[in-house]
Amino acid sequence: MEFRLTRKMARTAIVFIWLIAIGIMTPWAVYYEQHDMSTSRQTIYTCLQMWPSRAYERGYFLGAIFLTCYTIPLVFISCCYTMIGYRVVNRNAPGMANTCQVIQRSKVKVLKMLIMVVILFALSWLPLYAITIRTYFGSEVTSDSVEFKLLYMIILPVSQWLGSSNSCVNPIIYCFFSKKFRRGFKDMVSCCDGRGSSYMNRNNSAAYRTMMDGNGHVMTYTSIRSNNTTETRRSVRGSREEKNSDRKHQSRDYKNEVTFV
Repeated sequence: MEFRLTRKMARTAIVFIWLIAIGIMTPWAVYYEQHDMSTSRQTIYTCLQMWPSRAYERGYFLGAIFLTCYTIPLVFISCCYTMIGYRVVNRNAPGMANTCQVIQRSKVKVLKMLIMVVILFALSWLPLYAITIRTYFGSEVTSDSVEFKLLYMIILPVSQWLGSSNSCVNPIIYCFFSKKFRRGFKDMVSCCDGRGSSYMNRNNSAAYRTMMDGNGHVMTYTSIRSNNTTETRRSVRGSREEKNSDRKHQSRDYKNEVTFV
């Protein structure tokens, strides 16, 4: 018996995830305070953590931030992608030999994509957490030292940007490794700029796709899917067809008039 995710279960999981995220970040809203740093030219507003003790601040970082936002997600996606990769490698295509080169290349490409997603997630957030751990558990860094300028003026901004960039890197990986993803992205762009559109009719399992050729004619492709066969129909509509239709109607009207006379 296979597990199926229902709409109710999906909504419950989404609400549960949001509640956990809000609960984890609530202490930051409580213990962060705004401080003004004024110079002769400008005033810079910064937010600093003001915890009751240094031990609470370190414990919150290790238990809530580093553990739940980096370590657990990294272990979780590593385990899930490992199971997905194991299933892909041991899955046999029906009616085809396992030694088929096309299937083997597809499997290797999927494994590379999964490994790349995990590695990029780990490396994107690692520098930021490494700097934070150094700040909390290392020796104190004075503001006039070279290490302070190197960490907080060069490495820290780059690390923050690198961690945030992980949110948009996955679609790039999918587009690089998957032809279907690239084709779907092209179809989406074509639909947005008015050059084509497609939609699926779930009642009769028919897919309709409209495209415009180089002469400005609208072409409609109808694909009717069944269990064993796929029937594709093509209908072309455009100015030529409309002109031919008008000529036929005029010819019929003329013949009717002649017959009536």
